[in-house]
Amino acid sequence: MEDVSALYAPRTYNDSHPLLRAHPNRDASRERLVQGSPFMPTVEAPDKRETRPRRPSAGTHGRGKAPSTMVRVGALRGFSALVKSLDGRPEALLRRHQINPDTTRNEESLIPMRAFVLLLEASATSLNAPAFGLMLAQRQDIGILGALAIVLQNAESVSEAMRLFARYLFVHAPGIAVTLLERSPSGAKLCDLRFELLISDVPTARQVTDLGLTVIHRIFRALVGDAYALRHVSLPHQPLAKLSVYEREFGCSVRTAQPFAALHFERTLLSHRLTSGNVALRNIGVAYLDSRHQDPKQSVSKRVDAALRALVGMGSVSKTAIASALAIHPRSLLRKLNAEGTSFEALRDDVRRQRARQMLVSTTVPIAQVAGLLGLSEQAVLTRLCKRWFGMTPTDLRRHADGPRTHPKRLSVAG
Repeated sequence: MEDVSALYAPRTYNDSHPLLRAHPNRDASRERLVQGSPFMPTVEAPDKRETRPRRPSAGTHGRGKAPSTMVRVGALRGFSALVKSLDGRPEALLRRHQINPDTTRNEESLIPMRAFVLLLEASATSLNAPAFGLMLAQRQDIGILGALAIVLQNAESVSEAMRLFARYLFVHAPGIAVTLLERSPSGAKLCDLRFELLISDVPTARQVTDLGLTVIHRIFRALVGDAYALRHVSLPHQPLAKLSVYEREFGCSVRTAQPFAALHFERTLLSHRLTSGNVALRNIGVAYLDSRHQDPKQSVSKRVDAALRALVGMGSVSKTAIASALAIHPRSLLRKLNAEGTSFEALRDDVRRQRARQMLVSTTVPIAQVAGLLGLSEQAVLTRLCKRWFGMTPTDLRRHADGPRTHPKRLSVAG
């Protein structure tokens, strides 16, 4: 079993790092830095009819708009070395997906999230490595988050660290969202840390989901130490690698073909104190991020989108339920969405479309159950929606989905 302790070994920054320059006592603080360093609305009855939504106007809400679908090159840390270890050619794979290999030398550079997703999927297939996402995660550490790493390492508690992580993850990857639910629907004493990919124009995203969940797991395991433990993990797809590979990595049971990707843990972990933190450095880090980055989730449409993503799969939610979750009057919510050039129906339709594609392409969940998870009254409604969304029925979409659901040969992942 691989010794991963070296991945989290602290290294020091030089004086040029902007957070050290900003700190009033940088000499005393330099050694503390590491390089690179709930809402639960009422679930209402399922929709009984299909409603054709009004689509967002150009320049407002919608996927595919820069910079919301970009990711820092830091997310590719270890990619070239991993590909070479599997007898592959990393430069060829990068160029095939319109990523200049020279760009990967600067972890602060941005690359399209879609290219990143397709690159990992293609790498897993061409290298016969179904656990490629997990394998890449083992070559990464908290340093891939850049300045956000400093903020997390100086949080006072697990709860604060997770909230800061969810709040500022857009700095690292605007195309990814993480949500902390303090009351998990999967257990009375559990919390969820959910992972969501915010793009829809990819056939599948197994590897990025595996990579994201595993990196998050490893980051918080390193931050928390011995007190960290997961109860179980949810995957939104049918994994290509053996389930034992995932269970060995996470140290707990793994449930597949779930409505969302999430780490589940005891709620008591949130109050655990992190002893190595420095409040002054945390505050400087937060101010640094706030001054240089604007959170794209500040818009009402983004907040509604996040709420829908967290709750689709637990039954349908109405305008009233989402408004209650966001502490906004329903009429005010609709006015604000209209001012942003979109509508509640358009946002819900978009989330349902993405979730339907994910479940139909990446899992073997029965089609009738997919309809229920989307909050639809019957399978016939899902069939009508799929014809509008994809130009084919759910059965045809599943039949034409790329990627085998069998287990290819190379399965081993160092733990």
